[in-house]
Amino acid sequence: CRAAYCETSLAAAVFTGTVQYVILGAGLDTFILRHPEFCKKHKVFEADHPLTQKDKQMRIARAGLNVPQNARFVPVDFSKDNLEECLLKSGFDPRKKSFFSLLGVSYYLTRPEIENLLSSLSRLMAEGSTLLFDVPDENLFLSKERRVQNMLAMAKASGEEMKSCFDYFTLEKLLSDCGFLIYEYLTPKDIQNQIIKGADMKAFEHICYVQTVFKS
Repeated sequence: CRAAYCETSLAAAVFTGTVQYVILGAGLDTFILRHPEFCKKHKVFEADHPLTQKDKQMRIARAGLNVPQNARFVPVDFSKDNLEECLLKSGFDPRKKSFFSLLGVSYYLTRPEIENLLSSLSRLMAEGSTLLFDVPDENLFLSKERRVQNMLAMAKASGEEMKSCFDYFTLEKLLSDCGFLIYEYLTPKDIQNQIIKGADMKAFEHICYVQTVFKS
């Protein structure tokens, strides 16, 4: 659901002048392989941990697939590396309107780490650029839902414990302090009604989607 929402939003942003796409915490995201035509016209930067990227590149090679020429792998550890420096070294142009996605990442960062990340992005983004991400609401860690509890337990068991969740007003203040204005905020109910619609699935409890616009 979050990938569908993100890519629909990206397509809309291109019509308003967006020319660069940065996938933060790309993991095994397959956008560059599924959208070769997009990559012919726009630069795409995949930023993620070096070990994750190495594994992904090995999988792509084994599958006999080609990485588009305009795609860039940017090795970065969000908890300690300087994202700004890493992206600039990879050819990112901060003067151009860009779209940043941060899917499945905010959960695992502490509030200071999220603040540092937003601050770094604010120095990289041109006026009108987009940051889209998913974030747990303030009730995540108190939830009695079985699949929420299972998610938290699995994350902890894997050594990547979830650390952060936010109520709307705290999140809005955090974003505003770094120059980001909330353009769209989707609750699980919104996601169910607007994205999933009639499909036989249920939006994940306590997970919200946020689309922001940067105003320098």
